[in-house]
Amino acid sequence: MIITVDGNIPSKMAHSFNVMKMAQGFFDVGEKVELVSLLSWPNIKEYLKIGRISDHYGISQNISISLLPVYNRDFFTKKIFANGFNERAGKYITQRKTNYVYCRSFKTVLECVKREIPCLLETHTTNYENVDLKEVYKISEHPSFKGLVTIHEKIKYEHVKRGVPSEKILVLEDGVDLSLYNDLSDDKIELRGKLNLPNNKILLTYCGGLYREKGIEDILKLAKKLSADERFELIIVGGFRAQVDEWENYATTNDIKNVNFKGFVPNAMVPQYLKASDILLMPYPDLDQFVQMDINSTSPLKLFEYMAAKRPIVTSIVPVIEKIIDHKKSGMLAELGNVKQLSEMVYQLIEEPKLSSEISENAWRIVQKYSWKKRCMQIIEYYNLDIL
Repeated sequence: MIITVDGNIPSKMAHSFNVMKMAQGFFDVGEKVELVSLLSWPNIKEYLKIGRISDHYGISQNISISLLPVYNRDFFTKKIFANGFNERAGKYITQRKTNYVYCRSFKTVLECVKREIPCLLETHTTNYENVDLKEVYKISEHPSFKGLVTIHEKIKYEHVKRGVPSEKILVLEDGVDLSLYNDLSDDKIELRGKLNLPNNKILLTYCGGLYREKGIEDILKLAKKLSADERFELIIVGGFRAQVDEWENYATTNDIKNVNFKGFVPNAMVPQYLKASDILLMPYPDLDQFVQMDINSTSPLKLFEYMAAKRPIVTSIVPVIEKIIDHKKSGMLAELGNVKQLSEMVYQLIEEPKLSSEISENAWRIVQKYSWKKRCMQIIEYYNLDIL
């Protein structure tokens, strides 16, 4: 099979990680996988920065990656959406004679259908007025368009309303690569030694994007609230350099000293940081003022990684979390933006080790059904796809 995406490989964008983890998932179920993406000068520079792409994404080195350049000025400026890429990809796919194409680009779907190549589209967008997506709606009943995979029933409803046959849409949560966690030592001291983290502290860790709607300000306010207790240290993993600088300045301005920013780390290292921790943080603020994400129609990819690490999780009361996590059974759920509750829950987990252990174990058991491998197998079975 071929998986296509029209750029941003490699990058630090969450979208690119989803694409590469799906490639790993299909590989794990026995597919011969080839990823096809854009070759451009900005993407070449990203390659030079990150080193080995398999470590960056935490995937097998056996997954084939083919990069197609465009022969126009977009080659020098575009990481994604370069003019001419999808047409080039369509011709390349035709030559490869693949059994089917898993598309993360609307235009590549159109190219496949035009050539009567069986294809699937995965999209998480809530921008239903996208010009290219509207073209996909027009051809959604074509036999070569096998279906659309998305992450929420709310998104499915909107696609059906615009013409996609309901039976062609499969709703699946995101996933997690369980092998990265299950094959890793559970010894916190050993992991902290490798990561140069303190052994004499209670480590509270957040790992992910540093956008405001991810609750970073509340996490730093929590650190401030806990600062009188010298046992605690907050570890923040992830973010672009500018974001890290912004939040480091915030911490300095507000005299928050018990926080350690690690910046972006290769995906293969994320499990080490999570398992080296005592408590994992994933709170959300009041999101009305933010537009970066729709908390009511997203999929909790980071939550699954936390659950796989088998460490207690403190998160927030939002629908996409509540359908996975039960309060005090598989995690701790605080009100949006309630830093006082976050603090109380952290202390409760520290003071009640039995509760901490029970919710960690329960969360780990639940997440076993959310692997990328199982997700890919569900797609293959639902659409009755042939594995080569």
